[in-house]
Amino acid sequence: MKRGITLIELLLVIAIIAIIGVVTTPLASGFLIRNYLRNTTNEIDSALKTAQNNSLSGKQDSQWGVEISASTIKMYALGNSAFNQIYNIPFSISVTQDTIVFDQLTGNPDATAEINVSSNADTNTINVNQVGAINVN
Repeated sequence: MKRGITLIELLLVIAIIAIIGVVTTPLASGFLIRNYLRNTTNEIDSALKTAQNNSLSGKQDSQWGVEISASTIKMYALGNSAFNQIYNIPFSISVTQDTIVFDQLTGNPDATAEINVSSNADTNTINVNQVGAINVN
């Protein structure tokens, strides 16, 4: 007696794998976009807080700032590009473009900001008030 798999069994297994792939792809895509949104929000929050702390501590005897463009987040020391840190924003995430520089003595920002970080379904907001408090909603 010969043992093996038939063509019908093989086609059935391939069909089941294809159905599972089609069903799980949108779920995985949604997970990735939510993850990109969360990571980008955390990266902006971290860059703002680090720049503020660097300004307050007088690191490199400089003011520190954060520049948010459509595709990058850049933390920098004014006048010293050797300390630039750049984070790329995923293409599926859009952000409010802004530049915030923190005062060296007080840690206060040069302007208040409301930065929206959004995907096609969700939006997070990062607020920087006049005394430098940074809140994520």
